[in-house]
Amino acid sequence: MGPLRRESALPRLGGLDQVQTVGGLTWLTNHMRRVGMFAAEVADLVGEDQIIALFAGNYHDLGKWQDLSVFQKSGELTSSQMKAVRLHPGLGADAVRGLLEGCLDPLSLEEVVKAIRFHHKRLGGKGYPEGSEEPTIYAQIVGAADLIDVFLNGKERPYLDNDPKTFKEMEKEIQEEGFSSSVVAGAKALLRDLFNETHQGNNILRAQVF
Repeated sequence: MGPLRRESALPRLGGLDQVQTVGGLTWLTNHMRRVGMFAAEVADLVGEDQIIALFAGNYHDLGKWQDLSVFQKSGELTSSQMKAVRLHPGLGADAVRGLLEGCLDPLSLEEVVKAIRFHHKRLGGKGYPEGSEEPTIYAQIVGAADLIDVFLNGKERPYLDNDPKTFKEMEKEIQEEGFSSSVVAGAKALLRDLFNETHQGNNILRAQVF
């Protein structure tokens, strides 16, 4: 399968039509759709399965629906709210297993579940959830796609108020985030493509990811 382009009907392939926009959080549904598309493109660039990456990206933030109020507020999140936010990968992974059973073969479904559970985990033990398990290649791909979408579209989130980043700063952050060298290369290539396509010379973007 070749590159999956952003203007195509990709979300239907990833099953996200089963997830409804809730509580006015259109930005969250849109974010999940874009991460699915970006993850599929990074997967193609690094020689991994695009469909696994697409499903994992499309559902990576499903656990955030457990407490929508946190994501509707304006301003910085409190420490207790951040603790709640950090539960979303595990909640989403548990929910998606039942939701997608029968849609994917068992091995692919397991890859999707692990990618969702560990998409905020980084090589070397950084990130969350805590523990010694390293993120799979698909978890890294989804994590990189997640970061890229927040670079490009972070202003959609009412609780974010962070400083803009230059394109070079974004590349540096991807380089140092804790992804494998292949995922770094694929993510930087996609970021360059998206940056040129979307911003047309404006080298300031915003970034923060939960």
